[in-house]
Amino acid sequence: MKEREMYNGTLLTRFEEAGHKYRVRDTTTGNEWIPGSITGRLSVINKPFLVPWAAKLAAETGNKDASRDVMKAAGERGTAVHNAIEEWLGGVEPKLDSVSRPPFNQFLTWQDATNLLPREEEYLIYSMRYGTAGTLDMLADINGEAYVIDFKTSKRVYPNHALQVSFYASALQEEGIVSGAKRGILHLRDKGYTFYTEEMITEKYGNIFECLQAFEGCLSIDRWQKAGKGRK
Repeated sequence: MKEREMYNGTLLTRFEEAGHKYRVRDTTTGNEWIPGSITGRLSVINKPFLVPWAAKLAAETGNKDASRDVMKAAGERGTAVHNAIEEWLGGVEPKLDSVSRPPFNQFLTWQDATNLLPREEEYLIYSMRYGTAGTLDMLADINGEAYVIDFKTSKRVYPNHALQVSFYASALQEEGIVSGAKRGILHLRDKGYTFYTEEMITEKYGNIFECLQAFEGCLSIDRWQKAGKGRK
């Protein structure tokens, strides 16, 4: 379990591995609640490519659950790579299997090629404004500029990833940790990597204000659905 005091010690945010839940406690009143997670908020974004992909995979393999198995394996691989990066930056040599080792090696290549000064890794985030929590992969300085960085091992970078790092940058500014941090997405593949800088994210997905507007739309839909308004 990870936890961090926030907002000058007035809030304590915890992440519980069991159930993959965040909990926030008001240290002055003792009140505690479970906020929405950033990944959960963004899950309302339509992914039309998933249905035909899952159907094709099921037909090819004869396994109706093949897509679920593939996505589960991909998630486990991503978690292993994230954990390995955290261990490496903490001075521990990670132990990885042959599946997770290649993207981790690409992180090492990127680190060697970058003037990187990490400040925080696996940093708990909570926004009072949005009532949403998450875990930032890395807050770091690159060439003297503050960056919020998310690591991705998925096949490609998707629009919701841009909304995710935009939320992190906004929440850190809201809490007073860092103002005006740039957004970065490090896409780690078996062979090669791409570091999406602030300029690249803006060109492809929009500036931080545009991305936050899109996130606020997701937030509204998620709250509407959770209130039962989206049910027939």
